[in-house]
Amino acid sequence: MTDIQLKAGELWELGGKRHYLEQVMGGGFLLFRSERTSAPFQIELDSGEKVSPTLGWLKEEFLEGKVRRLDRPLARSQLTRLTMDREDDYDAIIGRDP
Repeated sequence: MTDIQLKAGELWELGGKRHYLEQVMGGGFLLFRSERTSAPFQIELDSGEKVSPTLGWLKEEFLEGKVRRLDRPLARSQLTRLTMDREDDYDAIIGRDP
């Protein structure tokens, strides 16, 4: 099996759409987010449950040509901005749920 080196901010084409790798989590799970919406990318198991993809899944899909790494990684400042855009400030949170 191929060895894939991953870095936060890398752009990947998953499911025909552009996603950036935000984090490699424990247990080999990967947190990819849509470049356009910041929604997490999830795969569907045979049971219908949706979960974060794993490194093993990524390797298999890569070898089959179903996913690909894109050339232009996000700069750290872009990744930080995308992450911060997802977060609400204190006043917004209190306004929704006092």
